[in-house]
Amino acid sequence: MAQRCQWMLGNQCLMNENANRASSAPVTSQLDDPFKNWPNSDLLIEEEDRAFFARHYPAFAPIFDWPELRSLFVMYDAAAAKALRHSRRSGIFAVVSGFLSLTVAATVPLADELSRRSDMSPLRTQAVLGGIAAVLAIVSILIGYTQVLTGKGKARWLTNRFWTERTRQFHFQLIVNHLPAIVAAVKSKSDMQDWYDFRTRELDQFKHDYLRGVEDKIHHLDVDEAEDRPWLSTDWDHPGPVPPASAEFDELLKLLEQQRFGIQQRYAERKLLSGWHSPESRAQWVLKLSDALTAVLLLATVAVGVGSLVALMADANPLFRLIAGLVAALSSSSVVAMRALKEGLLFSADAERYKWYLAAVRNLYRRYEHAELPQRVLLFRELEHVAYQEMRRFILSGSQARFVM
Repeated sequence: MAQRCQWMLGNQCLMNENANRASSAPVTSQLDDPFKNWPNSDLLIEEEDRAFFARHYPAFAPIFDWPELRSLFVMYDAAAAKALRHSRRSGIFAVVSGFLSLTVAATVPLADELSRRSDMSPLRTQAVLGGIAAVLAIVSILIGYTQVLTGKGKARWLTNRFWTERTRQFHFQLIVNHLPAIVAAVKSKSDMQDWYDFRTRELDQFKHDYLRGVEDKIHHLDVDEAEDRPWLSTDWDHPGPVPPASAEFDELLKLLEQQRFGIQQRYAERKLLSGWHSPESRAQWVLKLSDALTAVLLLATVAVGVGSLVALMADANPLFRLIAGLVAALSSSSVVAMRALKEGLLFSADAERYKWYLAAVRNLYRRYEHAELPQRVLLFRELEHVAYQEMRRFILSGSQARFVM
């Protein structure tokens, strides 16, 4: 935490420490999930975060604490998490079924040889194992097609995650594009009421115009290859007026720095922590295990060849050759299954995206530290653009995820 606090001052660092301590479990081992009970402190989802914010920044608590938007976010976030679990369980089950199908099929030659040495009919053995392999293959295909490739589970996950992130972006885009109104609101009760009324109308418009046509909006992500459509309102395409320098404006920028720069950096850092739950670590483990199994496959293939020659020349027992063939088949099936899981669970794609996002946020913050007041406002706009880019790449990579063997 000391390293992260080097770029935050005073209560800003305290806020981030409090969020970690209150809601997000500390990471003490490679098996700990760094996102267990992640608090989404930028939207003040947790009661402890809201209470802390109200104690330390009472004038700005009504700005950053938005109950109606918070409820909207929580609803979509819970639905997205549930749909993600269902979609990924289905994908993993499809891959496991496919792997077992290949495994059972690979045992047929060895089982046939063993049955010849017993009273069991070889044809019956082949029929039983072949039937089991066929049923598992059909299950894998049906689940993979109906639940993963074209199923509603993945669509629900991506749709609700899209709504979730766009709701988060709406909150901060509204603030960044209406700084003078917010500065006025913290100075006057009547202006604060005007702000309440204004944001209520904007949220209602957002839900009516934007969230309803989600299929069309996700399609726009696909065609927005230049990634130049981050703003949720065309009125926000160009920077608005910057309020004159004041203590309230300085405090507002510090809070935006904390709630946007600080929390986005901490989120990306946690995603890249090494451990069982890290996409980068998982991608590396799958790659290393695949390489090891590929070596086993090659050695087993050599053993099959040598065993075949020995059996041909010396009329030796073919059992060794059949066992080596089974090992080769199992190794090959395992490599295919692991690569299918790696692609379906997006290990490499997630790791690359988070590394890019963390580098982008850090670069913007370095520029922010040395910028003058008007330029700082523009850098907050750039951060919203980067957040949109990250969300777009996530949605597109998720839509292309395949658990295909």
